[in-house]
Amino acid sequence: MSFPKESNKFPVGGDRPPVSEGTVATEIAKALRRELGNSHAAVKTVAQWTGASERAAKNWLAGRFAPSGEHLVSLVERSNEVLFVFLILAHRHDVATAAVLVDVRDRLRAAFLTVDRILGSDREET
Repeated sequence: MSFPKESNKFPVGGDRPPVSEGTVATEIAKALRRELGNSHAAVKTVAQWTGASERAAKNWLAGRFAPSGEHLVSLVERSNEVLFVFLILAHRHDVATAAVLVDVRDRLRAAFLTVDRILGSDREET
């Protein structure tokens, strides 16, 4: 017995339309360019992060293609911008907000440590 084929699309819950591959490719490209720029060094960095070819990395930075699963995981692991975009595309705004807050906290902590080092060295000199 077989079931009738109604569609080749997996049903998405709720009112949201499914995210298209073009949207994923475009948004990941924007995130990578925000973080790394659009130079050959950015291509090399993305290729190094993922183990993919430079040609694939160049296509991702241009938004022509989206990275596959394992490459996307590697990008999310190393890039806060890609992580944030991934969470927004997955409609996980609550988790995205938490990720941004953790990132802000970490940056503030680093800034305070720098200020403490500067003030500490100034105190020793005076």
